[in-house]
Formats: sequence, structure tokens, C-alpha cells
Amino acid sequence: MCQITHVSTDGAQWITDVIDERCPNAVRGADRYHVAAWATEALDQVRRDVWNTARGGNGRSSEVSKALKNARWALRKDPDDLTEAQQTQLD
Repeated sequence: MCQITHVSTDGAQWITDVIDERCPNAVRGADRYHVAAWATEALDQVRRDVWNTARGGNGRSSEVSKALKNARWALRKDPDDLTEAQQTQLD
């Protein structure tokens, strides 16, 4: 019987397979690094999708797409630490 009760993992299939085999009752959780990386990646994908939609699918800039172009850093920042320009950009 496995005495491991908790496992922190990055979600790789090979790790899941080993845990299933050797410690099937262990509680699983994702590590902080990968959770932050996945959230950042998802946020950036949404930002790109909105930016492309704002361009109207024709490859041309619009006022909205120009405003969103450099919003990446503002979106990742703590709201209390935004510069006035970044706050305006997000508004």
C-alpha cells in the first residue's frame, strides 16, 4: 500500500499513469507554476482572439484593435500597480 497521500503535478499523462498505478488514492493537485502558466496562456489567447475580432478579419487595424495591441502587460499586472495609461487602455 502506498503511503503517499498527496501529489503535486504538472498534468503530464505519464505522471498520471504512475500515480494511478502506484498511489491510486492520493489526492492530486496542480503545481502553482503550471497553474499560473496555463492561466497566462489562456488569457493571452483570449486577448489575441479579441484583437483579431476587432480587426474585422480583414487584417486592417481599427481604433479598438490598436488599443488592444499592447494590452498584454496591463492584463497581467496587479490592478493596483497599473499606470494611468494602462488603466485607460483597459477601460
